[in-house]
Amino acid sequence: MIKNEKRLLRDSKNKMLAGVASGIAHYFDVDPNIIRLLFIVLTVCGGSGFLIYILLWLLLPSDTSKTVDGRDMFKENVQQMKEAVQEFAKEVKREAHQEVSEKKEKSQQSLGVILVVVGLIFLLTNLGLLDLFIVKKLWPILLIFLGILVVYKNEN
Repeated sequence: MIKNEKRLLRDSKNKMLAGVASGIAHYFDVDPNIIRLLFIVLTVCGGSGFLIYILLWLLLPSDTSKTVDGRDMFKENVQQMKEAVQEFAKEVKREAHQEVSEKKEKSQQSLGVILVVVGLIFLLTNLGLLDLFIVKKLWPILLIFLGILVVYKNEN
């Protein structure tokens, strides 16, 4: 094997996902973004870009790979793909958990506001600042407010 022979490898230094596009770009001496854009265009125009990318991820060795045997290289690539998918799943879980926590926090704030309003109505009634007639007219407004709040929360 000639030492300076150019080989098509996945680029682990300039990668966005698996290094396929940057490896091809390095091989052909072009900007990696052009190759990435080509994969996107192929994916949007029929879906073949995604399939080609996955196949090249499985078939091309990484520039950090120590194996020369095709089977070992394929197993190594499958393992890297598995790790990438697991990392992606962890990230999705983290984002989902964060979103649920934010919704829970907003719900607790809304409940707090409702309790303050109801408590204020009872306090003002007990102090005689609101007579019973006004409170009876205020309950439907409070229910309307609660309904709007529930509808708004469900839309978001």
